[in-house]
Amino acid sequence: MRDKGFEPVINHIESIKNWEYEDSSTHTIQGMLAAPFAALLEKGRIIWIQGEAKLNRFVVFLSKSKGIYLTSIAINTQYLDYLDDTLNERNQPVYDALSNLLLSSELVNDFLIAALGVEVVVDYDADRNKMILHSHNVVKWIFNT
Repeated sequence: MRDKGFEPVINHIESIKNWEYEDSSTHTIQGMLAAPFAALLEKGRIIWIQGEAKLNRFVVFLSKSKGIYLTSIAINTQYLDYLDDTLNERNQPVYDALSNLLLSSELVNDFLIAALGVEVVVDYDADRNKMILHSHNVVKWIFNT
């Protein structure tokens, strides 16, 4: 984000037991540097980070499922109405830019699969076909070979 002129600010960090938001714990940024993140993920907790960059709010969820680390990033699309649930001429450059970023030499080794879209729901499964069939709102898939 910094390379693109955005200076992200983290406003809030929480960890939760499950997606029902049970057993919520608030964390400080200083208390979450490096090792504590990993320890919480290994205990099966979900880390929830809220922040903003140039008036754009975002949320990052970190979790571990079936031995795979999952990262979900959501941005507030209130003023980005062209990002809808289908790929079109207007939003193609956004999805292409995200694809190029993920496939860049800096990030390409850090992910297996990316699913892009608005309000995407993906349950990771090693069986890609099963995962695709049970996913929702994915406009574009990126599979790292």
